Amino acid sequence: METDGTMIEALRQGRWATRDRLVPAGVMALAGYLVVLGYLYLYPGILTAPGGTAVVNDFLSFWVAAREAVGGAPATPYRTEDFAALQAVYIGAGHYFAFFYPPTFLLMLLPLGLLGGVAAYWVFQITAALAAGWACSRIMRHWHGVLLAAALPTSFNTYFYGQNSLLAAAFLGAGLVMLAEKRQILAGVFIGLMTFKPQLGVLIPFALVAGGYWRSFVSAAITTVLLAAFSWFIFGTGTWEAFYAQTGFAQKTLNLGLVDLHKMISVYAAARQIGASIELAYGLQGLTAFAALVSVWLSWRSRAPFAAKAIILVAAGLLATPFALSYDLALLAVALAFLLRHGQSASLPSWNATLALVVVLMAAGTRFAGEVGFPFLGPILLMITIWIGWRCAEGATEKTATV
Repeated sequence: METDGTMIEALRQGRWATRDRLVPAGVMALAGYLVVLGYLYLYPGILTAPGGTAVVNDFLSFWVAAREAVGGAPATPYRTEDFAALQAVYIGAGHYFAFFYPPTFLLMLLPLGLLGGVAAYWVFQITAALAAGWACSRIMRHWHGVLLAAALPTSFNTYFYGQNSLLAAAFLGAGLVMLAEKRQILAGVFIGLMTFKPQLGVLIPFALVAGGYWRSFVSAAITTVLLAAFSWFIFGTGTWEAFYAQTGFAQKTLNLGLVDLHKMISVYAAARQIGASIELAYGLQGLTAFAALVSVWLSWRSRAPFAAKAIILVAAGLLATPFALSYDLALLAVALAFLLRHGQSASLPSWNATLALVVVLMAAGTRFAGEVGFPFLGPILLMITIWIGWRCAEGATEKTATV
């Protein structure tokens, strides 16, 4: 039986001899999630509508939107009063889940409109988890990536809120690993698909330009345009007009704190929680975003290992946007997968594995930290992740110089 020190040393050396511990831990975590979700969603109806007809969390907006689109009313999700009235059947009046996503995401959701509410939830979450698991496995060159994506505490947040962050992680991870494998056109396709949640990918174009990945840049742009054009062809001009008309309300939702600030992980939200004005909070967020951009630009212009660049990009992308929530930290599975991949070909200090574990544990508690008066946990853990990426880059540079 290995000691804890041996386990960390194995991680440092990139070996998989620790699977006798890591695999059971992942399986146990995943089994625990399923038990909790089964209890919450199926038996007592705590997070299901009366009669178990729908899941009552953010996913309700996905399913109702998909059902409306299948029924020939794809613009309804962008009309607040009409959409709220449809959800009131399941959760009562006075509360509803908004749909701020572009019609391209509605296009991805279409098949779910043919299913019942609970069945649609399980199909969506299992599909997203498997897709993210495939991407992480491809990054790590090992099937353990499936467990990494599915069993992290941040993934449970995604399941619990019924959100789509694992799908975003799947597209981001697939795009980055295709870049690492020099399959630039395919990488651009995956990156283009990620535009269903555009705020999480604001720094990706800068990384592609800085790294000289012009074919990926063009491929991503073409994919984005074609996806939007296809959604326009399917849903019509009115749906896109309704989406753009709703953007003012989406901005107001952020400014007025209609989304609970303690659920968010941005510098903007943290500043607002401690009493900063909207202007000051946006100013601090702007400075943070600029620093994140500089970090991405410098790293992707450098000769650092690709894994280090990917780690920095994932964390910096989350840090740059003001509208990121606790469940969006599921994207850190991609960063962690690249860290483990880097460890297969380079010797990492033991503190790298320890810090990565600290980040994972911190990521599980950002909402609680916000509730008890420490809203900066999210930005701090993202900064630590960026620092880990830079240390990987510097370590490789020092090794090259020594050799």
